[in-house]
Amino acid sequence: MNSSEKESIPELKQPELWRNDKAPLVAGFSITGGLYKGVKIGTDLNLIRYKRIKKSRFSTRRIDRVLFVQPSLNYLFDQDFIALLINTEFGWRKHWRGISFSELNVGLGWLFQQRDKAIARDRTGAQYKNFMHSISSTYGIMFHKKSYSSLYIKAGIWFPSIKRSFSRMHPSIEAGIRITPQWSFSNPYTKHHLPETKGDSSVLWQENFAPWTISYYSNMLLNTGIKIGFDWNIKLLTRERTKQWGTKTIRKLWFCHPSIAYVNDKPNYHALLLNTELGRRHYTKRMRYYWEGSLGLGYQIRMNPGETWKVDDNGNVKKTIGMRGYFVPSVAFSFGKQLKTTIPSWIFCKLHTAIITGFNSYAVPEFNFEVGLRFAPSWGIKNPFTITKTKKKS
Repeated sequence: MNSSEKESIPELKQPELWRNDKAPLVAGFSITGGLYKGVKIGTDLNLIRYKRIKKSRFSTRRIDRVLFVQPSLNYLFDQDFIALLINTEFGWRKHWRGISFSELNVGLGWLFQQRDKAIARDRTGAQYKNFMHSISSTYGIMFHKKSYSSLYIKAGIWFPSIKRSFSRMHPSIEAGIRITPQWSFSNPYTKHHLPETKGDSSVLWQENFAPWTISYYSNMLLNTGIKIGFDWNIKLLTRERTKQWGTKTIRKLWFCHPSIAYVNDKPNYHALLLNTELGRRHYTKRMRYYWEGSLGLGYQIRMNPGETWKVDDNGNVKKTIGMRGYFVPSVAFSFGKQLKTTIPSWIFCKLHTAIITGFNSYAVPEFNFEVGLRFAPSWGIKNPFTITKTKKKS
């Protein structure tokens, strides 16, 4: 498609769902588990917006999708307890013709619950703290264009890190309003109009800066964790082979991935994992997908969440810090898909198999799951020494 054809595509006059320079505010009322009522206030911070015009034989339509984060404060109450939930949700929103939207959300929050002391067994039982997870889906529709107001309904499931009173898996339904007033604070996202053709998928990083990763890290597929790292690219090998039907391009990237992860297993321990992986990544022909394998070596520090007391040789008892370290070799496999954004970005999922050495004189296997985002901004850690080789073979 040449430049004249690009300019001929009309701009669709469709209403926006919020002011482009302001952050939407959210207020809602929820019922969880059929018993617990709640009130919620929050805001939407839009991270990446994918917006383009797509022209087909029959019509011209606008594709508008947003990756966002929604911090919120929730007040839950019942006749037996009150609770405060500080929650953060990551979501993917799809707009439908500028008048409605649908979302898929994954949330992580911290719950503080205060029960009635008359029904609590002791003072400890009157208070309860825990991390909460959520998965939900939302549908909304605009009802007032001038104030950028829309109504929404959300259905989802809440489940905790550990099993205790408010810890059973609870279905939840929420209804509320999203409004974008002029006095709202500035929205930090940058609006991007992408062309109607697909972007350049061959760009793996920008200006020799290392790509970053942030992910949800689940220890033993149950415990809550977060992981941050970056890719130190070592060598990119590109091979072109001439076939009867055309040219086949094979791309392989050798990389090193330092990272730090935090895992919370509240009744047992808190863990900090410092890890380094060496792996090789294979890209598909159009660079839309990749898979990789890696070997890692890390050091895990586990800390006792409660009080630890130590008895010396003389029988004296004193309070100490309960922590211990373990070397953790690992093997991992990952699969990723490129996003159509202005900066090189991928979503990925990763499976780890690790061995905790020296655990009570034994080696204990551990299985971890990771899902996250890899993005390559034009800032951060310089990675100028990547070796790039191209080989042609007929």
